[in-house]
Amino acid sequence: MSKWIPILVRTDYVQNVMDLLASLEQDFPDSIKPGKQVTITPETTAVGSPALSDIDPLESDELTWSVEDLKRLAAGSTVTTRRWTLAMDACAEHPGEYFSTSEIAEMTGMSIAEWRDAPRKITRHLKTHYEAIPLNADGNQAWPLRARTRPEHPDEVSWMMTPATAERWKQARA
Repeated sequence: MSKWIPILVRTDYVQNVMDLLASLEQDFPDSIKPGKQVTITPETTAVGSPALSDIDPLESDELTWSVEDLKRLAAGSTVTTRRWTLAMDACAEHPGEYFSTSEIAEMTGMSIAEWRDAPRKITRHLKTHYEAIPLNADGNQAWPLRARTRPEHPDEVSWMMTPATAERWKQARA
């Protein structure tokens, strides 16, 4: 992670390239190591490993917030924290499953614009109110939901709660 360079990729190959990068950031068997050439197809697998396209470092439980910080988020009175609480409640019912922005809006009763606004404002809120939450690979505070673009919803961000976060969220909400 110490050196990154921008590269241009055909739109059709973005997910494959993202999958390859994700695989290189994980601990893989000797069959796939950094610097080793790998051909990515939906069927590509390492012996005993899931398909590369199924691996997402953002789903790691390493970035799980504490129950105390989740309680603080749930008790927040700002528009941003209320919207995140609604989304977190919805995602906690389906740990590990991604939902598009429009699906989150539908599940929570928010408009798409309301939910889109919440992630735009959460980083500033976290910097102001949360010092002890985990840092992601970029050194920024990790969000309690994971975000990614999925091929079936290419024009929307999709959101997921890891199983460990779902367990802690349910404790925080009890």
